[in-house]
Amino acid sequence: MADKRSSYTPTPQMPPEVLGRYEAVVGVMSGTRTVSEAARQLGLSRNHFQTLHHRALAAMIDALTPKSAGRPAVPEREQQLQREVEQLRRENARLTQRTETTDRLLEVASGLLRGRVTASGRTPRSKSRRGNKPPTDEPPDELVEGAKHMRAIGLTATLAAAVIGRGASTLRRWSARRRAGLVLRGKPGPAGGISIDAQCIAQIEDRVRQTRGQVGAASLSHRVPGISRRGAASIKARVLTAVERERRAACTAVKVTQPAIVRGFDQLWAATTDGLLPVLVSGDACVQYRTSLQVAQRYDGPSVARAIDDDFREHGAPLVWRADRASCHRTEEVDEVLRAWGVLRLHGPPHLARFYGQLERQNREHRAWLSASAPPSPDALVDDCECMRRALNEAWPRRSLGWMTAAEKWATRTVPCDDRAQLRASVADRAARLRRAEHHRDALDDTLVERLAIEQELTQRGYLRQQPGGWC
Repeated sequence: MADKRSSYTPTPQMPPEVLGRYEAVVGVMSGTRTVSEAARQLGLSRNHFQTLHHRALAAMIDALTPKSAGRPAVPEREQQLQREVEQLRRENARLTQRTETTDRLLEVASGLLRGRVTASGRTPRSKSRRGNKPPTDEPPDELVEGAKHMRAIGLTATLAAAVIGRGASTLRRWSARRRAGLVLRGKPGPAGGISIDAQCIAQIEDRVRQTRGQVGAASLSHRVPGISRRGAASIKARVLTAVERERRAACTAVKVTQPAIVRGFDQLWAATTDGLLPVLVSGDACVQYRTSLQVAQRYDGPSVARAIDDDFREHGAPLVWRADRASCHRTEEVDEVLRAWGVLRLHGPPHLARFYGQLERQNREHRAWLSASAPPSPDALVDDCECMRRALNEAWPRRSLGWMTAAEKWATRTVPCDDRAQLRASVADRAARLRRAEHHRDALDDTLVERLAIEQELTQRGYLRQQPGGWC
């Protein structure tokens, strides 16, 4: 029969270095050794040995302290207090629930009185997108006075606002305006009860149009009697929208019908580690295709002539080169390049960026692309511009191009077969007839006549189309 008693496992022997420390600490406790002798025996400093001594005393005291098992006993008085606290908490929860129920009943009752909810408790659907508050014929002054009496008898601001059929924020705003001595007006429109007088609206519209939108809503509310700041802001926004629509309707948008007919040119100042450098941008006027982005050391006539000559060699020469009125665009070097390629130069009106709208929008895209990273070195800027040109041309499908990229649309272009000498002669003949006209005889800017002649000739050939309404 096997012995079921557990086998005896002897206690492992204490390491010699631990045993030596134990004997030294016990010797100091018993008084047979001093602290200095025990420290020399262990090869420690006096302070180090005192630290070991104190730790040993703390461990011994903790081991000798009796530990009680289980949860400590709670006195009877403390248990009674805990039961009373729990009972008070339950009573408070019941009172809170009753208060919330009472508040809900008051809100439903006030809604029934005002027609805000039906008898079933549901809120009726409203056609107004801004809310479902029905109009009321009571003026704000009477509503604020009634809410003031309700607050005096103990109702909260939320309940008082619900009883008068308004929001708490509206009630606070009306109270503040009343204390300031301002006129109270309801919200204009289908969601409010008081409409603004037509004469006040006419005065506000007249002032907004006279100042071209510079006057503020607060100024209008103080100048025109019987109008609040919010009402003035609403009317001002409506007038500004109408003015912008009128401006766009009066404009004429010029559309280039085919690629490779008009080539736009502009400069873009890019930040580098050595300062700003000009990037000479060339792009088609029909398709958002950037033909070249060349980094130059100077923005002068030779740099512009070199940039457009390289651009024409790589992507073909257009019929018209459109550029702004910068002096470096009208130098002898630029004229020689344009004459050699048989390209007409088209200048827009002075100080009118909308004439070059497409290229201006493209430069905004260029700035956003370059500003997404730290300024590069001048040598790295050349690679960045080429990478940006490929990304914007080949990786951006556009709705205006039938969800094709600019590179895909540019690949479908046809090379213009027009006789450039005949085109230049036709434009010169038109310009001469325009100069002899009565309304262009005293024109101070000769580029106006040249621009009109080029636009009329391209329109006759079907390369330009004018449509009413602009968007710039």
